[in-house]
Amino acid sequence: YLSKPHELNPEIMDLREICDSMQTLMGFDLEHKGTRLQTELNIEQVYADPDGIKQVLLNLLVNSLDAVPDATGTISIVAEGTEHGVWISVCDNGPGMPEDIRKHALEPFFTDKPKGTGLGLAIVNTIMRGHNGRVTISAPDLPGPLDGTCVMLFFPAPRDEGSE
Repeated sequence: YLSKPHELNPEIMDLREICDSMQTLMGFDLEHKGTRLQTELNIEQVYADPDGIKQVLLNLLVNSLDAVPDATGTISIVAEGTEHGVWISVCDNGPGMPEDIRKHALEPFFTDKPKGTGLGLAIVNTIMRGHNGRVTISAPDLPGPLDGTCVMLFFPAPRDEGSE
């Protein structure tokens, strides 16, 4: 994804199906750590590349799972629509991300994890740029719904080019 990003082919995707597939994919790991995955979908669809959005959410869920406390971890996926597109936030009740880490978090090979590669968030950023979207990581003074880290993804609405 970083060296040779594949071409994205966005389409209208069902957010509930995407979240269900993430629950299935991460189910064992969530259960093993005693972590709850909750969803709050205030919009049902997003215009995104199917593989791209799954890769982005998987990377963020793995990061959140690493951060949350055992037995009391909570991760939420929240989707909100605007006239310009869809915001999908992945938030957790982990310790949060300090500003010095947050500033560099999207850079390739930057990590504060002992066994991290520093590629997860860099891949997320690359995929989101490919969607002409963006990634925002919450600051501790702008807490998300769970007071840990909240990574917000913006997927722009499809452009109407008059072909339909």
